[in-house]
Amino acid sequence: MSFIAALPDHKKQEVAQQMKNLCTTHEQLKNHEVIEFPYITHVYWAKVLK
Repeated sequence: MSFIAALPDHKKQEVAQQMKNLCTTHEQLKNHEVIEFPYITHVYWAKVLK
C-alpha cells in the first residue's frame, strides 16, 4: 500500500500541492505534459491453510 494513500485526506492534499509546485518549478519537470516515475512493485500474499 502506498504510504501516501494511507494518509488522511488533508495530508494527501498537501502532498498533491507539493508535487504540483515541484512540477512547475523544477527545471527538468516543468513544461512537460507527462512525467514518468519508473519503479518496480513487488507483491506478496499468503493464504492461511486449515
